[in-house]
Amino acid sequence: MQSLIDTLDGSLGTMAMVDYPYPTNFVEPLPAYPVTYACQQAKAAAEANADSEYKNLYAIAAAGSTFYNYAGQLDCLDVSVQQGGGLDDNGWGVLACNEMVMPFASDPSTSMFPPAEWSEKENTLQCEAMYGLTPQYNWALDYFGGRVPKRDFMKASNIIFSNGELDPWQAGGVVEDVSKDTIAIYIEGSAHHLDLRLPNEADPATLTAARQTETEYIAKW
Repeated sequence: MQSLIDTLDGSLGTMAMVDYPYPTNFVEPLPAYPVTYACQQAKAAAEANADSEYKNLYAIAAAGSTFYNYAGQLDCLDVSVQQGGGLDDNGWGVLACNEMVMPFASDPSTSMFPPAEWSEKENTLQCEAMYGLTPQYNWALDYFGGRVPKRDFMKASNIIFSNGELDPWQAGGVVEDVSKDTIAIYIEGSAHHLDLRLPNEADPATLTAARQTETEYIAKW
């Protein structure tokens, strides 16, 4: 059961990250704005099974299938093995178990995700078991700074911190200008690092404007 929950949890979280305005396939084959599409699929599945006591399960399955089986490539989803044909997440796992620790938790009273508590002790044991690494929990903030951005980066220059409105990672981003040479750009209607991808005719106007601002600053520096 936990494997199923984790698999569905991962699909919804990743779709939120790559909620791009055009189809992509670098993570999995996905439609444009996969979050919206997944919600539409979930609604349709719930309505189609309105008389079933399992209608919510049908809805969740339909949403998850948007991520894992949008192209119809699977006959059955095996939750006992790692999913995600486009990217191997072990690279991120090694980083997160070494110098770039990512303490995640969730509260069902403030989100749609199931309860999950963060335990440094349990995370350490898991990292040591999987990769033989003991996380350096404060290394990134000690080395790069970021606890108080306007203090830590006040002497930095030629840095652009860009954050997309639709990107879940923006919660840990720098969202206010530090100085005239270390700026923050907030992009409405943009998902994770969308401004770093190649331009596309489906890009929102806010993204085009943000790229222009970035280009102007880089040229000035």
